[in-house]
Amino acid sequence: MISATSRKRRVGQYLVGVVLTATVVCTSVDAAVAAKPRTVDAAGAVKPTAVDAAGPAKSRVAADTAVADVPVDLPTERALPTTLAPYEGSGEVADAAGVDTTEKAFQDTPPALAPLPESIIGADTRFRIDPTTTYPYRATVRITSSVGQCTGWMISPDTVATAGHCVYDGSWATGVSVAPGQNGALQPYGTCGARRLHSVLGWTRDRDSNYDYAAIKLNCTIGNTVGWYGLRWTTASLNGVLSRNNGYSGDKAGELWGSFGTVVSSFARRLHYTNDTVGGNSGGPVYDYVNGVGPYGIAVHTNGTADGVTNSGTRIVEPVFNNYVAWAAAA
Repeated sequence: MISATSRKRRVGQYLVGVVLTATVVCTSVDAAVAAKPRTVDAAGAVKPTAVDAAGPAKSRVAADTAVADVPVDLPTERALPTTLAPYEGSGEVADAAGVDTTEKAFQDTPPALAPLPESIIGADTRFRIDPTTTYPYRATVRITSSVGQCTGWMISPDTVATAGHCVYDGSWATGVSVAPGQNGALQPYGTCGARRLHSVLGWTRDRDSNYDYAAIKLNCTIGNTVGWYGLRWTTASLNGVLSRNNGYSGDKAGELWGSFGTVVSSFARRLHYTNDTVGGNSGGPVYDYVNGVGPYGIAVHTNGTADGVTNSGTRIVEPVFNNYVAWAAAA
């Protein structure tokens, strides 16, 4: 499979697709809100915005601090692409700034709780990824925090995509640590912390699993080293697409495991697929390749399903994509 990389086409530190849509106001999509770690009130409450529960946000953003609003540095207007292209990175830690390379003792953190338990469907077909230093596996990250263990995936030099319940479970996560390409106790690319957490009111206020997605803004630029996944959105059915998932399964002690499956149901905001996952895989990429080019994230893995024969994720649809592009572009 061919990685869609082109270092000459890096724009604002991340790659974009070549097909552009009309200019939109990207800070008023999907009821976006943002949070700074460790700045919540005693109840972990989020200051609400003027939002229609079923529609877009009417104000710019809201912060989670009870003291004063903390503005998020998002562009007011942006010509948004239809794809965010992947980048394989240089593989050299020296190309990243702010990385903590101190050796740390391994901590087996319990997984964050998914809305519905993730499941092994029939025989366990997961496979260990070792080494983890090849692309795109090195762009998959193990997240640990007060919420628990999750998986995430780089989408820019300093931005991680993950599930909403991995950063907000009634209050914002604290003590967030991100380790790209972790392999058991080995952290080949060190660790980074979070300087901002992003999610949407559909999750933080409504706890709607259709909006269970989030991003972590890092205090480092490790994506320059490990690369990042692309993103693509479509309203067409993805049934029959080969779905791939990489994640830090809670039963594998910090090891990265992958699985292959098939998308079996395509809903407006969710995809259901046959990939085997367990707790700890939450937030990981569900991705595919288009004509051998990729990887492109098509969903954020979040949970199992009530039928017990599929797992599911928050689908990358246009407003989800637009938020991720805006969060990746933010300072």
